[in-house]
Amino acid sequence: MIAEAGLNVNRSFERIRYFNKFQVNGETIVEVKDFNNFKHKEKDKDTFRFLKQYMNLHKCDLFFADKVIMVEGITEKLLMPLFIKKVANKIENEFVSVIEVGGAYTHKFKEFFKFLNTKVLVITDIDSVDEIDGTSCHVLKPNAKTSNATLSNWLPNKQKIEDLLAVKFEEKLDESKIIRVAYQIAEEGDQFVARSLENAIVNCNQAFFKAKYKYLDENNEERENDVHNCFKYKKLKNLDDLIYLDTDRKQSEVDPSSVQKTNFTFDLMTFDENNTGLSWSVPKYIKEGLEWLADNEHLKSNL
Repeated sequence: MIAEAGLNVNRSFERIRYFNKFQVNGETIVEVKDFNNFKHKEKDKDTFRFLKQYMNLHKCDLFFADKVIMVEGITEKLLMPLFIKKVANKIENEFVSVIEVGGAYTHKFKEFFKFLNTKVLVITDIDSVDEIDGTSCHVLKPNAKTSNATLSNWLPNKQKIEDLLAVKFEEKLDESKIIRVAYQIAEEGDQFVARSLENAIVNCNQAFFKAKYKYLDENNEERENDVHNCFKYKKLKNLDDLIYLDTDRKQSEVDPSSVQKTNFTFDLMTFDENNTGLSWSVPKYIKEGLEWLADNEHLKSNL
């Protein structure tokens, strides 16, 4: 319906009217937005063309979403329902669109979401690189910077890793206050900062991955197993391979491969928390972001 109504690269958004709902002093206010206005305010023709092309091919449901979560990879997208269930289950009662967009393109959606007044959480990687040669490096390596365009050019608009790790809550918000970024930070009482989602999960779940659980075998005899044996990611047997403080160590030795990421994701999704009596936790940066997204203060308006 959206595509036929006007979401077309040649025809643009002209024939679309968008209705937004607010609560003002206990009364419901409906605001009508005309995409002709959005079109004429858009100065970046390449960005506007990207938006039309992307949503025509992939995500018309963005027009109907209560909230949006933007992620970089398939790992985040697959695990997001579990993250939400664990730390922000209020969102399960809302229509949340999870879209996968590389860090280099996330900022292109900025004006679109602000126009719709849609609350958006951008979950991205800190992508630390060496200041001199640009190779991947430990997050805490001195003078490291980010290669992530979203972080350096939009939110929080900082390039040095030390600056990114020092930002306050307000600096992670767009000026509209309805768009927020979340990227890797240290866990409570910890100094290590992960560079990837997988390592962030491992870091905040060290006790989980070192744990043992009991189960009954096919002969109904009690056995004991290590949690890490439930995962194909063999480095979990020695967490020091993943959680390390040697900032000069090559990042390529630590970052999981694409196959390892996929296996880790599915093993985590299928781990039986009920029968083992063990559960894993959501990394702090994602937890904080989802808790912010679950709040509905943005629905109140001063119109």
